Amino acid sequence: MKSVEAIVLERAELISRAAVQRERLAEQLQGLERPAALVDCAMAGVQWLRAHPHLVLLAAGAVVALTPGKTFRVARRGFVLWRSWHWAFSLIREKLLP
Repeated sequence: MKSVEAIVLERAELISRAAVQRERLAEQLQGLERPAALVDCAMAGVQWLRAHPHLVLLAAGAVVALTPGKTFRVARRGFVLWRSWHWAFSLIREKLLP
């Protein structure tokens, strides 16, 4: 059976190791602050859109109300934006989660 003194020393050592590990982890995560903020901002935007679906419907109605040529141009630009968005997030996911 361990003495009280040995238990106290072991506890102090564990607390010290945990503090060092926390510091190392904080240093490693510093590079993720900006990407995490970007993801937080994007998620807030998605939540806002989910809370205001009438605006999404209004935008879709405006696209449909445009002439066919304009509708095609807007759809093409929207597709390019969507693909760019998808590419950017996949790139971020690759860099953050190797």
